Amino acid sequence: MKKTYQIYVASDQATDPTATNNVKEYKFDWSIIPEGEYEMTFSVISKAVKLPESSSVTENNPVKVQFDVPFMTDRYEVNKATGYAGSSNVAGFISFYDSPITSNIMTPEANRRHLLRQYRAVYSDNAPVIVRGKPSGNSFIVRFLRSNNQVATMYEYVLVINFKSLC
Repeated sequence: MKKTYQIYVASDQATDPTATNNVKEYKFDWSIIPEGEYEMTFSVISKAVKLPESSSVTENNPVKVQFDVPFMTDRYEVNKATGYAGSSNVAGFISFYDSPITSNIMTPEANRRHLLRQYRAVYSDNAPVIVRGKPSGNSFIVRFLRSNNQVATMYEYVLVINFKSLC
């Protein structure tokens, strides 16, 4: 019987909730998911953060999302130094969205223009990842990186990881 499992993850539920939001470890009992083959998708949305107007042009690349999950396979990333593709934990990408630039007329800083930035991705933004085998371990890591593998900015977030049985 095909079944779907959804795992809801809030950044404040990490093993160390005070760690930066761009790399967090979570405890999870993977044994609730039976052995099998699954199609994994995810969605994520961050808190909207008020930024100065000048921040509207400081980022221009999507952010890679990596999941260190104990049973994910068949993912590769090209390495320009070696010319070969190596194993990868990249599950997909998220993008940031900026609100229109506005001024806050309710404060003495009325002349300061700002925007609200939020990071997000929905299930259809990334291709599904196929995961195989029996889940193991009791934790996983979520990491947000820039295309050059430097740690990316990330605000508080909620993440939903969806596992759809293929058998």
